[in-house]
Parts: sequence; structure tokens; C-alpha cells
Amino acid sequence: MPIHEGYLTGCIGDIVSLHARTCSQIAGFGAHFEAKIAAAESAGS
Repeated sequence: MPIHEGYLTGCIGDIVSLHARTCSQIAGFGAHFEAKIAAAESAGS
């Protein structure tokens, strides 16, 4: 995996995606959990 300096388009989305997939596999979090997090974020919590 190459290491880049500075911002790369899509890098934050990739990190969030990897985190969500890891949480899903390890802790069994799924669509219901993600919907709750999205709702809390959009509400400013």
C-alpha cells in the first residue's frame, strides 16, 4: 500500500467504509446501527 502525503479525493470515505465493515464483521453492527448513527449525525448529536 503506497503512502501519500496530503489529501487524496475519497480517502475519508474509504476510511469510513473500512471502519463500518470492520464493525459489522467484529461486533455484528448492521444497517439498523448505521441508520441510528446517520440519524444522530444529521440531528447534530
